[in-house]
Amino acid sequence: MEAELNAWMQSWWAGHPEATLTELETELDQQVAALRAQVLQATLAQGEEQVAARSAATAVCPVCGAKLAKSGRHKRTLKTRGGQVLELERTYLSCPRCGKGFFPPGP
Repeated sequence: MEAELNAWMQSWWAGHPEATLTELETELDQQVAALRAQVLQATLAQGEEQVAARSAATAVCPVCGAKLAKSGRHKRTLKTRGGQVLELERTYLSCPRCGKGFFPPGP
């Protein structure tokens, strides 16, 4: 990743030879924010699948104690500190007895 980021910045600077240090930092910050968002998106997607599978098998409702059931996948849009938008699709669980819904999976 570092090599790609260095290559990107060298290319950007070649196209903007009069750029100030502040402009270079701003461009670098934007590139790092985009890269951070990509890593977060991939990490959250992989982790959600693991957590959902584990939780769906064992989770119980904290309100009534009934075993929770999968109630579908829902999209969620989040924004990172760097201003990047993440779109996640997460598994939700709900209680068949009292109707209470949960995410993250489990109480």
